[in-house]
Amino acid sequence: MRMANEVACESTARDFHLPVERRLLFPMVEVGDAPETEEGDAVPAAVERIKNTIRHPHGHVLGEELAADDPELARTYQLFYETWQEGNAKTDEASLARPIDPGSLAVDNGGVKITPELVHLALRRVAGVADSELSTRYALPGETAALFG
Repeated sequence: MRMANEVACESTARDFHLPVERRLLFPMVEVGDAPETEEGDAVPAAVERIKNTIRHPHGHVLGEELAADDPELARTYQLFYETWQEGNAKTDEASLARPIDPGSLAVDNGGVKITPELVHLALRRVAGVADSELSTRYALPGETAALFG
């Protein structure tokens, strides 16, 4: 699971650093594309770009074309949208992560800030590899938290 997450994060970042015309994964969106404005108004053009971006890997990677009204596309977009909303709710006006209580994941000013290292350490613990030789070899800074139970 760690490798899949790291490869996905690295591939995403690398793709967004390329000019749009050279991107393989995200040729239709920019990092700042959002389905709503800060006031909560829909941004139809961005929603369309996001949905087309969701459809893109199906054809590019899996060799299948999804219709614009395909239920799988609708479910994937809904998951994206809910995740985007949750992320917005847990960031402040400066787009900095708010501290959370690791047990409940509720915003808590006395809690911990979510960092990539914290998530990876928690995933290692859940996967049962936190004390493995590879985890020692590829040590991450910071403390772990029980983010996933």
